Amino acid sequence: MITEFAKITGISAHVLLSNSRQKDVVAARHVYWTLLHEVGFPYLTIARLNNRNHATVIIAIHHTKELLSVKDSIVNEIYNNTKHLIELKMSQIGKEILEIEPRLNYSNQKANIECYTSKIYRCPQCYGAGGKHYDQHDKGGERYEACSNCNGTGEVQGRITIEWVSVGEIKEKFKAKEE
Repeated sequence: MITEFAKITGISAHVLLSNSRQKDVVAARHVYWTLLHEVGFPYLTIARLNNRNHATVIIAIHHTKELLSVKDSIVNEIYNNTKHLIELKMSQIGKEILEIEPRLNYSNQKANIECYTSKIYRCPQCYGAGGKHYDQHDKGGERYEACSNCNGTGEVQGRITIEWVSVGEIKEKFKAKEE
């Protein structure tokens, strides 16, 4: 959504996500956050996606809503030019967001792997039909072909596996001492 938002406002995504304090950039950024919140993103998620404190996001969204209610010209223009993105993108961006953070490894095993599964969705390739139906009058009947995406079930589910690995240099106190 940020790409489309940036095209409409004429402010690059990089600048929108920056710390710029220019009035038009701040107004656009806050409208963007407001749209994300209207789609259903929680304040904390918006903050993390934009590398901000959640209190900053809450205050900005409330302030933007106040400016919209008093018909502030800059904020209203940006909002009115971009609010259609909510309808266009709601089905795409409002689905699921996975926030990941390393967890404690209670088992002390070497591998630290986490698995996540999404909710079940209607297959986007066959639209939930499970495949294609071919009416072959010249070959004596009907033929069905299972969808290659869902294998005939009409439903798909995302599965994500994350492996947490160590990075960087081993701290001096943990290095084996040579005798």
